[in-house]
Amino acid sequence: MNTHPPLLSVSNLKSGYFTRHGTISAVDGVSFDLHRGHMVGIVGESGSGKSTLALSLLGLLERPGRVVEGEIRFAGKNLRALNEKEWRAVRGRRIGMIFQSPESSFNPLATLGQQMCEALMTHQGLSQASAREKAERALAMVGMPQPKEILKSHAFELSGGMCQRAALGLALSLNPALLLADEPTASLDVLAREEMIGLFKEMKKRLNLSMVIISHDLGLIGKLAERTLVMYAGKIVEAGPTWQVLGTPRHPYTRGLLACQPCLDLEPQPIPAMTGVPPSLGKQVTGCRFAPRCRWAGSRCMSDDAFQLRPVLANHHVACVKSEGRDDVF
Repeated sequence: MNTHPPLLSVSNLKSGYFTRHGTISAVDGVSFDLHRGHMVGIVGESGSGKSTLALSLLGLLERPGRVVEGEIRFAGKNLRALNEKEWRAVRGRRIGMIFQSPESSFNPLATLGQQMCEALMTHQGLSQASAREKAERALAMVGMPQPKEILKSHAFELSGGMCQRAALGLALSLNPALLLADEPTASLDVLAREEMIGLFKEMKKRLNLSMVIISHDLGLIGKLAERTLVMYAGKIVEAGPTWQVLGTPRHPYTRGLLACQPCLDLEPQPIPAMTGVPPSLGKQVTGCRFAPRCRWAGSRCMSDDAFQLRPVLANHHVACVKSEGRDDVF
């Protein structure tokens, strides 16, 4: 057990989108801790609230979105109490982020060198020459060939893998203590994906980097994260050590996600898909939100506390009434 205080502590975080058609509760009571030098993975279907959670953590949730409740503490500081000027001292410098589409996170009209140097000069007060030298070192650190020439390029001139490396290099050049990565390998081919996984492992070891990794790729999470959170309909439905969550899943939704993963060791066969669709986040649902899609749902699943996390093993929690105190749940 880690006796040091967590680098990031999220408690009962609730974020929503307030529209004229009603409120959409995209993040509903999420809590977790992340210690220095550790990685936590967040998985779930599209629309489960993962990206909204990441934007909430970095204070980037724009209207009509808003964080409405809960606490976000980073290095002992309450981030929800910061004003916009104070946030600018945290974003990039203390908490970095790799967005889901690395190509769109760069300005297409400016070279990578111009953008990286501007960030370094703004956040670290470097001269233009020093900023360019540090930008070159950052690109070299993430395995970018000919970094001096790459700095003269625009994002649209790079491949998906190179653009992802450039985004990582930009984030790491500011020496953040925490990195948020939203689908960091989604646009990459198999080879580039494996290279990126190796790069994340190296950066964690070399820089003692802490990371929150958001992904549909359970294989990526399995290789990088010590702890995994499974999100469904804005809530965490399973949380625990990655080897337990992915090795012996206790929630039907987690089991469904794992069943949908292709297996290259077997003969080609159709990939099963979960039936049904996620519930509308704009409607109040009594009981378990996954029940309409769950083959094991029963009357207890309609109770008010059915969708609350409960311990099943040490450090392993599941939001399923059928998992209480049993190893042979399903």
